[in-house]
Amino acid sequence: VGASEFSKNLCGSLVKYVKLCSNQIGDEGARGFAKYLSSTSVISVNLSGNQIGDEGAGDFAENLKNSKVS
Repeated sequence: VGASEFSKNLCGSLVKYVKLCSNQIGDEGARGFAKYLSSTSVISVNLSGNQIGDEGAGDFAENLKNSKVS
């Protein structure tokens, strides 16, 4: 839930790069984080070293389609 709130708070900000490496983010956090990305200015996200599995990665990737992240 923390990653989701973080992403939600990026809405309307000028933040372009997000690095949340090794923060124990799991599938639920990845899903929640990606949910708000399309409403942000973020163009780059680094979530390496987290506990995101195949399901969370798939959900994250699906949400990236509507965002500015490349």
